[in-house]
Amino acid sequence: MENMSTKIYSKNTIDITTFFGGPLGGIYMMYKNYINFGNRAAAKKLLTNGLIITAVFYGVYSFVPYDIAKKLVYVIPLIPFAVIHYYMTKTQVSEIDLHIKNGGKTFSGWSGFGIFIVSIILQLVYVMIIQSFFVSA
Repeated sequence: MENMSTKIYSKNTIDITTFFGGPLGGIYMMYKNYINFGNRAAAKKLLTNGLIITAVFYGVYSFVPYDIAKKLVYVIPLIPFAVIHYYMTKTQVSEIDLHIKNGGKTFSGWSGFGIFIVSIILQLVYVMIIQSFFVSA
């Protein structure tokens, strides 16, 4: 990336937002980073694969029996975080570090907080829709 005035999302912002807000926030921020790094093909691939994997993950999780889900309440949220963190580390960390090292700007933590809120709302709506279609009362 040549324009250091272009803002990107930092590693910490992506990690914190993904940890507390789920995978959608991390996917979106990594998508925006790819766009800002000039890699539209990787951005499109990430967005497509990320949304499909997230939809399948929450779809399957919606059908986990309550007794099992109750035992895994702390483990299940860590899975999307671990996947996004690993993918970010393998694909974007060097570009993020280089951008920051060269004086490039990053979005504020408040931007990550806003994405966190939107991510939580979208995920809750998705799970409620899945539940309403497939779970009988």
